[in-house]
Amino acid sequence: EEETRAARADAAAALASMEAEMQAERQRLARMRQKTQVGALSKVKAVDEERAEELRREREEHERIQREEAARAEAALRETEARSAEELADMAARAEEEKRDQVRRTMARTLRKWDLAKLLAGWNSWKSFVAADRAEENTRMRLRGFMRTMITRWHKGNLFQGFSQWRRAVAVGVKVEMDRLRERTIEAELEMQAARDAANAANARAREAARLASEAAKVHPNLAQLHQRHQAELRSAMDAAADAKERAARNMEAFQRSERACQRLREAGRGVIAERDAARAEAEEAKQVLSATRARVREEFVKLRLQIDLEVKKNEGMRHALEKAQRAAAKAAREVPRLRDTL
Repeated sequence: EEETRAARADAAAALASMEAEMQAERQRLARMRQKTQVGALSKVKAVDEERAEELRREREEHERIQREEAARAEAALRETEARSAEELADMAARAEEEKRDQVRRTMARTLRKWDLAKLLAGWNSWKSFVAADRAEENTRMRLRGFMRTMITRWHKGNLFQGFSQWRRAVAVGVKVEMDRLRERTIEAELEMQAARDAANAANARAREAARLASEAAKVHPNLAQLHQRHQAELRSAMDAAADAKERAARNMEAFQRSERACQRLREAGRGVIAERDAARAEAEEAKQVLSATRARVREEFVKLRLQIDLEVKKNEGMRHALEKAQRAAAKAAREVPRLRDTL
């Protein structure tokens, strides 16, 4: 009887401790379930809102950058066109005024000459001036055409460089988004691992409680009802573990969705990188074309400079011949009175 009473007391103490542990476990599982549900919902909602806000900000930033680039390019193009038009108008006005002044001076000088030799020399000088002015005007027009072509290509290069910078900014944004999604994926994996560990611990405690209940039932047959009650609690604990597994499965699905999103972002990043490489290749090709154009323009400028130097030398020779003819005419004019006196 004493052994029976001691066994009953031990069994009662064991059952009381098991009931306390099961009650604490149920409370902890309830808190964990509530916390997991609330935390998962809040995290998913916060992540969705943050992702939508980031996408909206990135879209607005990209649109603003595009508008600013287009506005700057258009303003620079308008300013360059206005400056080129003003310079061309000023050059044309100055050339026209210089031409009129030179023609007036030449005509006045020609009209002042009374001697036939001086008149002929003045006529030849005027013709040489007209030819030199025409050659200089042709040279100026060719230089103006080359400069306009170079300015146009320069603006195209600036626009292409701005577009390349925008593409690089987009690639950097995609990389940052991929890193952020990778961090979130790692956090989700850690949370799922913690949930799995908690479910495994609950299963282990439930198995231990079942073992203790079965041993207590073997010690005394009157503990069958308590054993049934503990079996019911065990089933509820198993149901809670099943719920935890279901939540873990949902978390795994969310993780797989995030993985697919990361994969899509990686593919988009690879596409952007391919476009960036193509843009770099196009930029290199444009640089090569620009270098070739610069070399050709430099050669043309050297040729035109040589031609201008030749024209200047030719005009200098004509001027020396004209001065020589003028000196001869002046000498003849000085000899006229002496010859008249002699006659």
